Amino acid sequence: MPQDDESYCIYNVVTGDIEKIITCASHDLQINIGDNQSYVALVPGTGFRTHYVEAGVIRERAKPLVTWLDIRVHRSGLFAKYDGIVRRHRDQVELGIPTALTAQRFADVLQYLQVLRDIPQTFADPNAVIWPAEPL
Repeated sequence: MPQDDESYCIYNVVTGDIEKIITCASHDLQINIGDNQSYVALVPGTGFRTHYVEAGVIRERAKPLVTWLDIRVHRSGLFAKYDGIVRRHRDQVELGIPTALTAQRFADVLQYLQVLRDIPQTFADPNAVIWPAEPL
């Protein structure tokens, strides 16, 4: 079954420049920019599905490129999820009432949050980030 043509924006991730725009079926796509992982092909209208260049042929990435902005957004959501838990525990301790979390569980939450804070210093590439397991 023939594939419909798609437009590919050949984007140089090093310089930030769009090198060219090509329209064709993905199996017919041949480009002449060499074997260079610094180029990606973006397909508008598909959530910018990303591709990489290998031996002059565009191949679809197994997973999309992730930016540090994507990491910060996801990490902020995780911080927000645990913010209420941390505040509740600290309030319960300050009021001298029984806590919902044991001291060990609370320490696990604090350690998890620190690992999240350290992600930018731990990983040089946002695509290599390994998210820690949630403690609760």
